[in-house]
Amino acid sequence: SFNLKTEQTYANYLAQLTTLLFHLEVKKRERPKYGAGDLVINSCELVRFLLSQGMAKGNKIKHQAGLPAWVFKSMDTARGSLRGLFDSDGCIYRHSYAVNGILYQYPKIAFTAYSPKIRGQIFQLLELLKFCPKEYGNRIHLYSQYEVLRYFEECGTHNDWHHNRFEKFCGDLRLEELM
Repeated sequence: SFNLKTEQTYANYLAQLTTLLFHLEVKKRERPKYGAGDLVINSCELVRFLLSQGMAKGNKIKHQAGLPAWVFKSMDTARGSLRGLFDSDGCIYRHSYAVNGILYQYPKIAFTAYSPKIRGQIFQLLELLKFCPKEYGNRIHLYSQYEVLRYFEECGTHNDWHHNRFEKFCGDLRLEELM
């Protein structure tokens, strides 16, 4: 599922990637009433393949589904997995607060995961890449401005909505300026 207003480009990217990887037709279904859209793939063969890779049918929280072990085996797969998780279940937001009448604003990153297992694995991946994540409720956050910039430089995003917000919030700031 995707946001119909802000994630059309990302949905097209995912459809093309799915077609490239699995040689399957992807149909886009729009649900304007909800401001959402879905990418739909009909393939028993794809379901069998995913099951053979350890995925379980049904509720991922109930089944304690998690990321496959190979995700943790290299820095490249860790970065790519984080990028995919952020692109689909993450956000960049501006944290604002005032002290003595001075307004401070910093970009922050959050990953949302309702599965405790997946949330813990996101935390592990970030630590593997030497980030200092914080967990609050169903979210894993990167609070440091330095870490937000480093995340975008090292992991990046394929979701234009996230990229554009990052550029808007960070302007001309770059990692070397914070060191």
